[in-house]
This record gives sequence, structure tokens and C-alpha cells, in this order.
Amino acid sequence: MLNELRNISYPWSNATIIKNKLVPINRGNVSRGLDRIVKLLEDIENPTILEIGSEIGGSANYFMKNLNSTPNIICLDIWEKRGLGKGFFSNMEPSEKASKDAGITKKIGTFSVFYHQIKEYKDNIFPIKGDRIKSIHKIHKLGIQPDLIYVDCMHTYPECLNDLIEVRKLFPNAMITGDDYFSSNLEVMKSVEEFSNIHNQKYCVYGTQYVFPFNVNEFPEKIKYKNLENILEKRKVSPGPNSREPEFFKKK
Repeated sequence: MLNELRNISYPWSNATIIKNKLVPINRGNVSRGLDRIVKLLEDIENPTILEIGSEIGGSANYFMKNLNSTPNIICLDIWEKRGLGKGFFSNMEPSEKASKDAGITKKIGTFSVFYHQIKEYKDNIFPIKGDRIKSIHKIHKLGIQPDLIYVDCMHTYPECLNDLIEVRKLFPNAMITGDDYFSSNLEVMKSVEEFSNIHNQKYCVYGTQYVFPFNVNEFPEKIKYKNLENILEKRKVSPGPNSREPEFFKKK
């Protein structure tokens, strides 16, 4: 199946090789909660991850570096040719360097930055470029069943809700997770809450991530949640009513 998947993958040869030192921010870091998602996969050997919305590869890079065994990651995106803005690049670099890097992305496209981030893992990464819904149906037709689906594409309602519904329909046994739960307009939270109501399934929130575990009735005890107090205070918002009670998020 992986050979067939490679046949429909976007060719790596379409990436422009970046010769200068381009340092994107590691957007898939511990503070965003990806470390807890990695922990959920620690007992699965060579897990298959479907990532809907990969952009410059921060999350894919984090999964590759931090999982116990090498995953296979299917990355979906449209990878436009657009400037990313210097906020996407390392704040350890001088601001003029970050501005220059941001200008480069408009010329070479986000796919090239994605390749630059994950090139050492490219044998286990399958980039699929194009419409995300059509792409996940292609993957389903190949008989691939991901262990985890990471939704980080559309952050608007009802687009995010539609993505969640579609992947649950096609991949009923996968754990569904996603980013930007506390996005500024709370549309991701609204989508997650409605999806939770539709399937009568509770979910966890850690950092900016939401998680619908494998078992619809039980939450994995292996996750040790930190107190969300600082995050909630900063955003002046609480998790949706279908998430676990606040005590569940405190470090045990």
C-alpha cells in the first residue's frame, strides 16, 4: 500500500533546494501539547499518521523526531506560493534575517520550506498536494487506515467540522486530534464541540491540541495533564462543555 501511496504523492523534485540557512520556527513544540499526542502512540510500532494541513512541516518534523518507532506520515496540503511572514522563522535569528527568509518563501513556495524541514525523513513521508477531501478519499480507496489523524487545516466553522466528520466516516478506528483549539475566534472549539455532540464522545484538551482517544468511552490514563490555568487565563476562555472537567487537566 505504501508503494501505491508513493505513486500518488507529490514529487519531491518539485521542491526548490534551499541553499542558504533557513530556520523555520519549530511550531510543533512541547508547549503546544504534541508531546502528549506522541505519548498516546508510544505502544504502536511504526504508526501511520494522516496529517490534514502540513504547511511547512513543523508537526510532521516533531512526530518524526519524537516517536519511539519510525512513523509513516501522509501529509496533505495545497502548498501555495505565498510569503509566510517573519513570524514563521526562528526568533533566534536577527529580525532582518527572518524578514529575508519570509521573502524567500514567496518565490519558492511553502512546499520547498516543507521539504527543507523534513528532507532527512522523506522516505517515510508521503506528501499529497491538492483538495484535502478528495485526497483523503484517495487514501481510503488504497485501504490505508491511519492510527492517528491530525487535523490542522481549515480553522473556520463549518469547514473544520466537515473535516472531522469526513475522517471519522472514512477512518472509524483512528484517534482524531487537531491543533488551534483556542483559536482567536473559537471556531475550532465550536466545531469540536459539535462533533463531540454528534458522536456522543468526550475529548481531552492539552495545550492547543484536542484529542478524541481510541476508545470512545475511556480516556488514556497514561496522559499526565498539566494545569491549563495559564492558558485559560491568557485567553479568558475555558474548554468547551464536552471536554473533561478541569480537575482532569491538573498534573497527577
